[in-house]
Amino acid sequence: SMGLEASFHPLPPVVVAYFPRIRSGSLPRLLQAEISDGALEVLSSYVGLPTPWVKRHSRAIERLAALSLESRWAARDIRGKVDVSITPDRVAPVDVRVESDRYTLKGWVAASLGSEERHPELGIFLGRRIDIPPGGGPEIFTELIAMTNDFSLESRWGLRFQVWEDIRLGAEWVLPEGSPWYRVWADDIFPGIYLWGRLNAEGDSNVALGWRFGEYLSGELYYDSRDGDGLRVRVIGEL
Repeated sequence: SMGLEASFHPLPPVVVAYFPRIRSGSLPRLLQAEISDGALEVLSSYVGLPTPWVKRHSRAIERLAALSLESRWAARDIRGKVDVSITPDRVAPVDVRVESDRYTLKGWVAASLGSEERHPELGIFLGRRIDIPPGGGPEIFTELIAMTNDFSLESRWGLRFQVWEDIRLGAEWVLPEGSPWYRVWADDIFPGIYLWGRLNAEGDSNVALGWRFGEYLSGELYYDSRDGDGLRVRVIGEL
């Protein structure tokens, strides 16, 4: 009997690895790390393929990867939407945008540099979207901030609207201060750069311009009109 044996040997350059870069304005870093692991698992089937072939079929691979990630626990439990974008190369960057259409959960630790009087603070942001109208409703939120020296707590209760992609406007009631503040969030105004600001009726203001320089770390130029220090530098660790 006769048999025919065929083998496939891809010609270089080939994709030897994928490098996921997770981006999310609604999920904590712990969940983002889980999604990064899931992306590597999904894309492992496309390691070793010629780079031109991956480039030619990148749209189909991106759709399959996004659908697979959406079906996993981390995305399904939060009703998350996943967008995937691949840049074919030997080590191919994979931009994964994951957003929940229901919840926002963020946590952080902030420390001011060069100031012994400014103690680190712990913060958590919890949001719940109201689906009226469908897909475009506001988000009710609470933000809790505790100082590490005495764990004094400031809470902010508010409502915000998405006005353009990563830009949101909102108003909040602050306790124990007992006064309203108005607020703007602008995420990724440039790659890795974000801005937020607050203003109350008395003219008090907070402004921060930040740069994400690591998976979990950001640096901020932070200004509070009520502080004698004025402008200072903060390091933010996201949880």
